[in-house]
Amino acid sequence: MKKAVLLSIGLLTVILLSCSMLRVNALNSNEWSWTYAFDNTTYYQGDSGTVTITFTSNCPDQLQFSSLSVQFDWMTTPTTVTASSPNIATGNQYTFPAISFSIPSDATVGSHSFTISMQGQQKELLGWTSISPTGTGGSINVLDAYEKVYDQTIQTVQNSLNNAQNSNLSPDAQALLQQANNMYNQATTLAGQGEWQSAVNDLNSASNYISQALALPTPTPTIPEFPTIAVLAIFLVLSLFAVIVLTVRKRKIPSAFKS
Repeated sequence: MKKAVLLSIGLLTVILLSCSMLRVNALNSNEWSWTYAFDNTTYYQGDSGTVTITFTSNCPDQLQFSSLSVQFDWMTTPTTVTASSPNIATGNQYTFPAISFSIPSDATVGSHSFTISMQGQQKELLGWTSISPTGTGGSINVLDAYEKVYDQTIQTVQNSLNNAQNSNLSPDAQALLQQANNMYNQATTLAGQGEWQSAVNDLNSASNYISQALALPTPTPTIPEFPTIAVLAIFLVLSLFAVIVLTVRKRKIPSAFKS
């Protein structure tokens, strides 16, 4: 009888241990969820940033986590941060330390996926067991690096063009300014078509034409010099005086004949 009891206890222990082992790495998908937040709303090729992961527990057991790994689709190995979470009860959340990332300059333009993996423990009947839940479905949108350059350049070129058009320029400079205006308009058209590199090249050409136009000598305004004005004024005064004298003499001649 005693042997049967011991055998039953041993068998029960094996069963419980087996169940506990089966739970390792097996946190059910409906027992947790995750959200992510980036430090910026827009990313370009070659940019860097951070992503913050928040874990929400729907598990009836308490959970703890010691690390988080994030792997974007351009990475060959994940980036990992250590964590020291408190016991997470069902319905509670834990936000991991932010993870830094760098987007390669040659990353394709468009959406890129990433996955997460967490290392932790789950408190069960016989103690804590290891878990490593993983999550998929995260994504980041990467824009063309030339779009960033275009956005940083377009306003400067437009201001330079407007200022140059309001300047007193020679005909040669005006011709260069017209070419700059053509390049500027072409750049905005290409940008609307998503041809960012060509648009940036045209903005650079427009800027060069503006610089060349402003470097040419400005026409000198033809303003009469002071001596010329003075001579002209004296001539007018003398002419007026002569007219007055002649008029007076003509009026006096008839009176002389009468006498």
